[in-house]
Amino acid sequence: MTEADVGFMPAWHRPIRIPGGVPLEHTDPPFAVAGEKGTWRVPLRLGRDVPADAVLKIETAASRSNRPAFVGGQVTQADADGYLALCGGDGGRLGLSPDRGPGRYLVGVPEAGLRAGETLTLVLGDRSGGGGGLTMPALRALDKFVLLYVATGVDDRPGVWNWANDHQIVAACSLHILGGPIHHLRAYAPPQARPGEAFEVLVRPEDEFDNLSHELLEGAEVWLDGQTLDAAAEPVAESSCLRLRLPLSRLLPRWPRSRPPRNRETSVPPE
Repeated sequence: MTEADVGFMPAWHRPIRIPGGVPLEHTDPPFAVAGEKGTWRVPLRLGRDVPADAVLKIETAASRSNRPAFVGGQVTQADADGYLALCGGDGGRLGLSPDRGPGRYLVGVPEAGLRAGETLTLVLGDRSGGGGGLTMPALRALDKFVLLYVATGVDDRPGVWNWANDHQIVAACSLHILGGPIHHLRAYAPPQARPGEAFEVLVRPEDEFDNLSHELLEGAEVWLDGQTLDAAAEPVAESSCLRLRLPLSRLLPRWPRSRPPRNRETSVPPE
């Protein structure tokens, strides 16, 4: 899927955990769909020199400040799913070894060290050794990031990045993990409405994992007792949701139902 196929692409923002002086790149491709299996290239452009004796680590996930984790990421079996490979600026491979805990890896720094401005490329789901790619988490996550940082020692594994330790970060890269195709709708209506007054219903398209879908709703129908109600629809800014405005001319014996495109159907219960 290309960016042109995405109905709603959220704006990019610098993650608050990444200091302004750290170069921030985007992956290639710059987005993934929740639960998707594939390969992504992660450029990590160094903001400063890294000496040969530095303890250099890659973080793809952390317990608090960098979730969710990629599914099954590993650096020991090139012919298996989830394999991660790291290339230097010259295209040659750099060593990667597992650190304690998921989502962290030790980088083999060359004898000459690494220079500011040099770009290392982490390949998520490398297939060159026969692997089948890497699976993205089933959770929508905007501005999900990967970090390259200089650890204070082999046991340095920050659970949270903040002003006390973010000076250790030397490179960062981000991507959007988007919700998938529309699987069902979820509607939010006010608990009460008065005859003669209009009320609004927010319709949220969701994928199979209950994430907000990237697909846009072209419209929706609301009906009662087999008759279509006159509903004015308008898109919600910076979202794939749709807002319906419904006139209420009489008391409703039961709650109406809404019909999305392509014959998918959902009820609209009161909160």
